[in-house]
Amino acid sequence: MKNDKPEWHNVHGITQDEIKGKNDEVMQKYGDIIDLPHHVSTKHKGMSVYNRAAQFAPFAALTGYDDAIRETGRQVSKRIVLSDTQKERLDFKLMGLMERDDRSVSVIYFKKDAHKAGGEYIRYDGVLRKIDEATRTMVMRDGVRIRINDIYDLNYEEHAADSDMM
Repeated sequence: MKNDKPEWHNVHGITQDEIKGKNDEVMQKYGDIIDLPHHVSTKHKGMSVYNRAAQFAPFAALTGYDDAIRETGRQVSKRIVLSDTQKERLDFKLMGLMERDDRSVSVIYFKKDAHKAGGEYIRYDGVLRKIDEATRTMVMRDGVRIRINDIYDLNYEEHAADSDMM
């Protein structure tokens, strides 16, 4: 019997006689079961390809390690200290808002980070419900509360009626 496979097919360098000898050994050991049909259970449903592949997924020996690395690399900003001029300008804007509620505002404020020193600057656009002087917070119509001490910048549109009063 001549082998039609090219020589490079034999990656281990085993000769045809050696392969035939191995086949004889295999047939001697497993010949009684080698041609039996593949068993399919009638009691248990077959495992899905997804679950079968999951058995060979990499094992995470250090749970939470990836999250810790990600958290370490996350960037936060330092709080910017306002100059006296910036504070006066902001106070003037807040005074204009205290007189009239339900005004559309755009606020840039500092939100302290829960896990690291520092935080981030957030822009919030919404409608002011009131300024609570007791807690020094701006209360928005949607329930968001912004501490006045955290405000970096504040803008709102003057209504025509407001400019007539000046």
